[in-house]
Amino acid sequence: MSKAKPVPGTVEAFPRKDNDGFAWKWTSPKGNEHFNYGPYPTKAAAAAAGRKFARNFTAKPTHTPPEPEDE
Repeated sequence: MSKAKPVPGTVEAFPRKDNDGFAWKWTSPKGNEHFNYGPYPTKAAAAAAGRKFARNFTAKPTHTPPEPEDE
């Protein structure tokens, strides 16, 4: 299995309080917390989903050139 890609901040996976799967929490580098209570079937799946969210959340928007104006 390959090593997980690093993300900014920290991602933590933990069991849900109702014991129905797992959830994740991502703490951004600025200290903001983001949660998703899933449920995810395994702790690894929850951690992977948290890392994916962190990568997408911190991704810079792609630059699209403005369309030429029709005159």
